[in-house]
Amino acid sequence: MNIKTELLQKMVAKAIQGASMNKMIPLTSLIGIEFKENILGGNGNLILTTTDGSTQLKINQEVEGNGEFYTIVNADTFAKLVGKTTKATIELENKENYLLFTGNGDYKLEIAINEEGEMVKFPEVKNIDVAPYSISTKLLQDAIRTTKASVAKTMEIPCLTGYYLGDSTTAIGVIGTDRQLICTMNNTLVKEPMLISSEMAELLLLVEEETTNVLQKDNDIIFFNKEFTIAGKELEGKENYPVEQITGLLDTQYNNSIKVNKDELLSVLDRLSLFISDYDKNGIKLAFTKEAILAKSQKSNAQELIDAESTSEEEFDVLVDIEMLRSQIETISTDIVEIHYGQEK
Repeated sequence: MNIKTELLQKMVAKAIQGASMNKMIPLTSLIGIEFKENILGGNGNLILTTTDGSTQLKINQEVEGNGEFYTIVNADTFAKLVGKTTKATIELENKENYLLFTGNGDYKLEIAINEEGEMVKFPEVKNIDVAPYSISTKLLQDAIRTTKASVAKTMEIPCLTGYYLGDSTTAIGVIGTDRQLICTMNNTLVKEPMLISSEMAELLLLVEEETTNVLQKDNDIIFFNKEFTIAGKELEGKENYPVEQITGLLDTQYNNSIKVNKDELLSVLDRLSLFISDYDKNGIKLAFTKEAILAKSQKSNAQELIDAESTSEEEFDVLVDIEMLRSQIETISTDIVEIHYGQEK
């Protein structure tokens, strides 16, 4: 089959994101290449498949071609070869022991075989016998990007390395937390609560279509539309995710608040970070006043005053982690940041 190089490059650039290249799991270093003919005539479908061992990614695109085939080759080699091809079209021809790749030249890519000498195949995506429903891709992606900075990066508490998506019975739509940082989005997206892994969330950021279909039953989750399928299991530990504690914390109201321009605050934090030493543990001092925020290093060798508007006449001093604060501020989509502080009401 012949395919436009630009189209295949776009497909491969997405598909390779699903291959974790884990040497302990050989399947994660492979890419499945399948062409299915349209039984009704017209264009067929080229499908690229990769996996990280728990989540499977399929990229699908209508292309012209004849003769169905399936093969599986080294993902890294195939992706780099496609990316380096400068000819307008690429021809893929499935041979007995190799995939013949014709672009700037002729290249034979060895087909992956198992211990029995048979071609390796990706597991079939489990059929979930429930009705799918649609969600907004943009809202889902915005929620992932916004809460990403707060999702745990270590496995100390494994469930916190995922994103909690709440349903209509939950006061919060999407949660990311590592215990020290908490970030939430109020838009409810799913019909049943789910806990998705960071790897699955990253793949969802690749989606370009306006809507995403969801299939969910027990621990199985499938996100799909015309051009992609992301299938996997829920992250374990959903029952241990601190939803109620977070809800209670966010319901807490404080007696003061201050508004400040987001870009100005980030610029100040960026400059002050140059004066934070290893002994400071990323700490900076903030003083909230009626009309400004005074930010300074712990050694007081750098300080800046930012225009702000507080609800309180009294000064409030606090020591904060500059990196944590910056990562949270960066996720806010509005021009003005509102910070609540002081005593609980």
